[in-house]
Amino acid sequence: MVNKVPGFRAVYVLFLVAAALIFTSCASVEDVPTEIQTGLMQLEENLGVEWRTADEIPGLREYGEYFGFGPFQLEARYMYGEFGRIFLVRQRPEGVQAKGIVVLVHGYMAHAGHMADMAGLFTTDGWTVILPDLPGHGLSDGPRNDIDHFSHYGDVLNQLYSGADIPDNLPCILMGHSTGASAIIETQRILYREHRTMPDGVIFAAPLVDMKGFRFRSSASAILGGRSIEIPPFVQNPTVLPRGVSKNPEFREFSTQGDPLLSSVYAPGWLEAYSRWIESWDEIPENMYGGPLLVLQGTGDSVVDWKSGIPKLRAPYGNRQFTRPCTT
Repeated sequence: MVNKVPGFRAVYVLFLVAAALIFTSCASVEDVPTEIQTGLMQLEENLGVEWRTADEIPGLREYGEYFGFGPFQLEARYMYGEFGRIFLVRQRPEGVQAKGIVVLVHGYMAHAGHMADMAGLFTTDGWTVILPDLPGHGLSDGPRNDIDHFSHYGDVLNQLYSGADIPDNLPCILMGHSTGASAIIETQRILYREHRTMPDGVIFAAPLVDMKGFRFRSSASAILGGRSIEIPPFVQNPTVLPRGVSKNPEFREFSTQGDPLLSSVYAPGWLEAYSRWIESWDEIPENMYGGPLLVLQGTGDSVVDWKSGIPKLRAPYGNRQFTRPCTT
């Protein structure tokens, strides 16, 4: 209904920004269980650079249970680098030699915990899964939901990909959702430029190449003049969240009201970084990667403009043909 009213979406976006500016001082975070809040504080305070299990580090067990990581061996550590501490969580199959490594990279305003179900599918199939929190997200350092340049996401992922956690003798698959796909693209640019080994497979889920309503979002950001704001509570509501973001009612409610790692900060600088990244798309090398590539995309997505975005993947990924096996 909203989408059919001319100009309504633009007015609606501007209204939300104005309301956020007015009610910023009233913004609050929904209550979450004390146990998980305490556990996350302990995890962040005590975690170091070495992998630690739930038996070795306080808070990791609570983290795993709350976000739905399955009954697998769960470990965590911090990776230190140019962008401070980057939180890593690893899930391994028990009692068997892993088939390989899968690196799962979350999207914007999300974190590794949102990928727990997907991690469980891979681990059940015998893969070790590593999930990083991107800078400014989850338990990683950095300004909340902000980044200076999308290449920084690639720098972080490249550091993980190049380290001892990804051994050369095991296959490695990179999977990214939305902005996580952007991080993988940037990582592959580095690997291509430095003539290094590419991953054995790449999976993109709703890759954020083109964004719907970008002009409206830019107009809203312009009002802020680069100032980050707290999103007011009435916007953090599953009934307000567009169905094109997620059709899973349980996830919609959890991600807006039950997530203790939810950051309600809207950072216009992130949108500016995205804009610069898209403007430089033609600088991505042609035929950069010719290995196995799977692109998963819902046709009802209200964030990703897949009709214009997916064709742009043809040049860097070997002029592939993309099909639509399902239109429902």
